[in-house]
Amino acid sequence: MGAVSIGVAVVEAPSGVILKSNERMAELLGGPISRCTRMAEWIEAKGFHPDGRRYLPEEWPSARAMRGEVVTAEEITVERSDGTREVLCISAVPFRNPRGRVLAAVLIVEDVSERKQIADALRQTNAELQATNKELDALATELRASEQQMRALYDQTPAIVVLSHLESGRYVRVNEAFEHALGWSREEAVGRTSVEMGVFASEEERERYASLIREHGRVRDLEAMLHARDGRALTVLLSGSAVEIGGECYLITVAFDITERKQAVAALRRYELIAAHSRDIILFMRREDGHLLEVNTAAVEAYGYSREELLGMTVHQLRAPETEGLAPQQMAEADAHGILFESLHCRRDGSTFPVEISSRGATIDGIRVLVSVIRDVTERKRAEEALRESEARFRQLANAMPQLVWTARPDGTVDYYNERVHEFRGFARDANGNWLWEPVLHPEDVQPTVEAWEHAVRTGTIYQMAHRAQRTDGTYRWYLSRGVPVRDEDGRIVRWFGTATDIDDQKRAEERARFLGEASALLASSVDYEKTLQRVAKLAVPALADWAVLDLIEEGGAIRRAMVVHREQVSPEEVARFERLVPSLESPLPEAHALRTGETVFVCDSHTLSPPSWQGDEQNRALRALGVHSVIAAPVVAGGRVL
Repeated sequence: MGAVSIGVAVVEAPSGVILKSNERMAELLGGPISRCTRMAEWIEAKGFHPDGRRYLPEEWPSARAMRGEVVTAEEITVERSDGTREVLCISAVPFRNPRGRVLAAVLIVEDVSERKQIADALRQTNAELQATNKELDALATELRASEQQMRALYDQTPAIVVLSHLESGRYVRVNEAFEHALGWSREEAVGRTSVEMGVFASEEERERYASLIREHGRVRDLEAMLHARDGRALTVLLSGSAVEIGGECYLITVAFDITERKQAVAALRRYELIAAHSRDIILFMRREDGHLLEVNTAAVEAYGYSREELLGMTVHQLRAPETEGLAPQQMAEADAHGILFESLHCRRDGSTFPVEISSRGATIDGIRVLVSVIRDVTERKRAEEALRESEARFRQLANAMPQLVWTARPDGTVDYYNERVHEFRGFARDANGNWLWEPVLHPEDVQPTVEAWEHAVRTGTIYQMAHRAQRTDGTYRWYLSRGVPVRDEDGRIVRWFGTATDIDDQKRAEERARFLGEASALLASSVDYEKTLQRVAKLAVPALADWAVLDLIEEGGAIRRAMVVHREQVSPEEVARFERLVPSLESPLPEAHALRTGETVFVCDSHTLSPPSWQGDEQNRALRALGVHSVIAAPVVAGGRVL
């Protein structure tokens, strides 16, 4: 951050003779100045416009001001005789006599080409303020009789300048910088005191400043707090001098706003504290060539070099050779909009370690730099590799298991199935790659399963549910799904592991056993064989089959279809059709054969194993239309007679 540096000179018009100047003006414009020196002869430097054109003698602000023009903050690139260049901000105002003739030009010059370090800025500001205050005192003494010249001086300086009555504190004049910084217009301020307006927080603060003026005649660089109209607090350096005008004592005050500098210094101190205690490596490097400008303690410890050695190196010397090809692009992206990437860095002993780098560009003291925060991710990489190996072993083990194996996140989202997932129909992935498992379940089992799983996820309890899942051949089989939560050391669920085990054979064996037990009880407890057989037929669905038919032999040998039992999905039309299709006792169909011979008939596949004599039978066609694959026809025998 550059410090304020102002040169002041008074040039006679139209001769161009320098009547009065300060030392800073000589430094800025070329060399020692004598009272008879002409401005045009004295300026050694070449001036250039922003477009590169050279300034002509009549274009310089001093020459234009002597012609009556007011020049405000014009920036000129100046080339010295030794080839060095600077940027000067020049303001010039004409000084006229009562008849309006230009007698002289007041020239104010500030070097804005370089900014110093934040910590030096305040010290340099103090020195420049002292020089500026001396010049202001001299100018105030020489020009206090000319109110118009005072106004011009007030309005051209970037600092807050006010003229106030020493004792009462009432403002007599304020400049434009006062209006811009504090928010009051000249009309609102003149005639009021700083305490009334709240510029000073209290009468005591203003009186402390005035007392120093009374005691010493002047004050230099007094740090104070001023308050703007909108409530903003400004930290300023106050410099003031007592002057006598018309027999009364007045106070000229110059205030430089250092709020941003104070904040910057505080931020710098915070950074220094953070950087010193950070476990991450922090590097400041020149964007142009990667030369290290500053490093923290963590960098010294990580790389094994001393701080002095690191400051003599470039970041390229810290990168592993195989990563250098990416460096230009990474540095360009960091400078443009910031970048986060991984790389490999080298220690002094030649060993390498993986790093994660967050880098961003910044301008400090006019120099474009990259600020990089670098984290050693060796342990993280080891953990990631161990996790990958563990996951590979888990997948290998899971794929070797006879069950369907799955995992889910803490919120219940299933994110993995083993290879047995391909044995089922209905599994799919959503747009995020997560598994959708509801379509694989039997429609009757979807809602109970969802409720059971949501309850387990919500309560953190073990999940267990028996349900039917559809295989790739379209058949449903019974599975027992079980999920167990895995918790961390704080008891939080971090994962769910689960399996789905085929229990279809067990389930059907249980249903058959239950059917036989209930059927035996019915047969033993009833004397009405037809009603008993009807109740047995009802037990068979769905324990043993999707359809159950009870056929009885009437007197005379005719077959009567006493009952048709079916699952709910069958339409009434299909049931009515099936009830009408009663075979004759001589038919080759399974039920007629069982009634005629007293033998049990088992047809594994009605499409492939039915004898040719069945092919034209209407009942056989009806069975096929209903999707019946297998048939068992069992005779009921009592007292040696088939019922």
